[in-house]
Amino acid sequence: KGSVSSEMAIAMARGVQELTGTDFAISTTGVAGPTGGRSGLPIGTFYVGLAGPDGLETAERINAASGDRDGNQREAAQAALDMLGRQLRRSG
Repeated sequence: KGSVSSEMAIAMARGVQELTGTDFAISTTGVAGPTGGRSGLPIGTFYVGLAGPDGLETAERINAASGDRDGNQREAAQAALDMLGRQLRRSG
């Protein structure tokens, strides 16, 4: 599917989880800018991946609206933390 995809985001999160032995792991992959990537996706397109206990694997596509590389990366990171927070509230 490519390096910027839900499948890649999930694989990255699962790999981090397996490597570190954590209950949950998150990942981001995307096109931060300033130019478009080989994926053909617009700048600001990211996938956030989450891996958790009992085979939990999910990903969300987000479209960052900051317009610059640093802002896009911050939005993607915040989306990943938000996704983890929602899952932890459900699990708690």
